[in-house]
Amino acid sequence: MKSQSFCRYFKNKTKKTYIQFWMEVRIGYACRLLIDDEKNVSEISYESGYNNISHFNHHFKLITKKKPLEYKKDYLEIESNTGR
Repeated sequence: MKSQSFCRYFKNKTKKTYIQFWMEVRIGYACRLLIDDEKNVSEISYESGYNNISHFNHHFKLITKKKPLEYKKDYLEIESNTGR
């Protein structure tokens, strides 16, 4: 299957482009690293496949509607309020 055919098929089935899907996977991985690791945002962005921190921040906010540190802070607040 040619890449154009695959991309068209993928979008037809998932209602998102392959690039959008891949970006969500990378940001999802970054979210997990933010929660589980003690790494800084720069290290997490590189480990998630981004070579540019501002590009990472832009995509992160596009997907989660929050900045990376806001996301981590909100998660920790929720976790402390639920007693986990």
